Amino acid sequence: MIGRVEVWHADPRSFATFERADACLALLDEAERVRLGRFRLEADRTAWLVAHALLRAALSRHAPVDPRRWRFRTTAEGKPFVEDPAAHRDLSFSLAHTAGRVAIAVIAEGPVGVDVEHIGRSGALEEIQDRYLSPLEADALRTAGPGGREERLLAYWTLKEAYVKARGTGLDAHLQGLSFHLDEGPSIWLTCNEDLDEDPGGWTFIRASAGPEHVLALAIQERNAGGVDLHEALELPLPF
Repeated sequence: MIGRVEVWHADPRSFATFERADACLALLDEAERVRLGRFRLEADRTAWLVAHALLRAALSRHAPVDPRRWRFRTTAEGKPFVEDPAAHRDLSFSLAHTAGRVAIAVIAEGPVGVDVEHIGRSGALEEIQDRYLSPLEADALRTAGPGGREERLLAYWTLKEAYVKARGTGLDAHLQGLSFHLDEGPSIWLTCNEDLDEDPGGWTFIRASAGPEHVLALAIQERNAGGVDLHEALELPLPF
C-alpha cells in the first residue's frame, strides 16, 4: 500500500502553559505519566510530554480512535509500535525531540523514521565523525566550506538517525558502512558496504526545515513512499 507520510513538528515551549500542558497530559496513559514524572529537567519533561501527546493525536488522524486509547510496545531492539487497538497495528510511526522542537512521522503502512535537530548543534556533533561517518562522508565533509560543513554534518547525522529508527536497529558501529550521497542530483541516495545486510536502493530520504532553527530528516521504505505532508502543530487536538 502506498500512502503519504504525515509529519508534525512543534515547539514544546509553546505548550508549557498550565492549560496546554494539562491538555497534553490528559492524552497520556498511566505508564507514560509515570515515566514523565521521572524527568528532572522541566525542558526535557515538556518536550517528552508534547512529543507523546502529539503522537497520539497524529495517529488518531489516521484511524477513528480516541487519542487516549492508543497502547504501545517496543521490539527487542527498542523500536516502538502500536499494540492496541490491534486493528491498527499496520500504522507505523517515529518520533524525535531536540532543544526547542519535537517531530512525529506517521504512515499507514511500512517503516518510517524521523529525526530533528537544532541548526546550532553542529558543533556538538564534531565528536561523532570518527564513530559514525563513513570514509566517503568524512572526505566530503573535509572538502566542504565552513558553512557547508555545518549543514552537511547535520544532514549526515539526521539522515542516519532517521534511517536506524526506521530500521529499528539502533545506533551502532555499522553506521560507518553506510554512506549518504548529497551531491549527485536532487535525490539523496545511500550506498552500503558489501558485508552489511542492507538494501540501500529500497529507501527514500527527505530533508526539510522544521521552523527557522531546526532541520529534520525522513527515511521511508520506498514501496510505501507516496509523498510527505509537513505541518507545524500549534495546538492540540490537531485539526482534521
